[in-house]
Amino acid sequence: MGLSVGDALLVLDARKEKLDKLDNAFLFIISVLGLLVTIIQTFLSGIQGLIEAFPLLVLGIPIPFYIGYIRGTISISQIEKQIVERIRGWAYLLVGIGGYFSLIWENPLFYFAVLLIALFSIHYILKWFVNVFEVGDNLSYRYSVYGSGISAFLLAFLTRLTVKTYVNPTSFLTFSVYTSTAIWIITAVTSAVLIFEKASRMVMNTQLGLTDIQIERRKKGNFVDHFTAGIWDLAGMIIGTNKRATIIWLLGLFVNLVSFFVQGIITRSFPDESWSIVPIATIFNLASMSLIIVGTILFLKISKLNVTFLQSS
Repeated sequence: MGLSVGDALLVLDARKEKLDKLDNAFLFIISVLGLLVTIIQTFLSGIQGLIEAFPLLVLGIPIPFYIGYIRGTISISQIEKQIVERIRGWAYLLVGIGGYFSLIWENPLFYFAVLLIALFSIHYILKWFVNVFEVGDNLSYRYSVYGSGISAFLLAFLTRLTVKTYVNPTSFLTFSVYTSTAIWIITAVTSAVLIFEKASRMVMNTQLGLTDIQIERRKKGNFVDHFTAGIWDLAGMIIGTNKRATIIWLLGLFVNLVSFFVQGIITRSFPDESWSIVPIATIFNLASMSLIIVGTILFLKISKLNVTFLQSS
């Protein structure tokens, strides 16, 4: 027997009250996180500490605020999609907090592990939202949240690694090469984040067209199985949506790999002329960045994801 109009209104009011309380907690955590990171990093490491923590501040303040609060409460009218946007905001915030804890020990493997734990914790945040706010547990919403988690992970790990490498150059040569490489990494990561973020938003409105058996198969297993299956499916949709953009993007990565190969040959074969890797690295990186940017722009122009990859799997 269905709910009466009065009971339905009470349910909606109760859910709105819970969401309001959660929004207040969300804004409070963002405010406190930004203040604490700024104070602690300045006190412990000065300006260099702030530079190293900058990617984490971006993850912990403006991105979650825009996605989880602006889009989650203002820009979108449908209540279920508002809640999914809130979850995506929490996904960025969780990885940002994990990234800050990764500063405890200056070891790439350590902060990779911490960020990985933060990434997988998003699965449980999603389950909590589904249970508490009675959001439909469909794959479109799940993939949307997982895509945001991957965007946050890429931004936190690679930019953190780039900044840590770059702030301690040992010579003009390493300074020049690291600068060129750092700019390349930031460009590539930003492009990947934009692509995954757009795909994460679009997949909410996409009818995946899967059979019941395909859906059940994707919902089996533990949280690692869910996450890896979701990212695989989302990546397949991205690659299959605009093949030209994918080819250009991958060609950009290939050009950069060639750059590292050429630099290694020069360094080993002509150690007295290692300075020559600076213009070579710069030229290769510029070519690679140009291709990556073009591929990203082509993908960002799409208006619909291609889901045939899922339907045939």
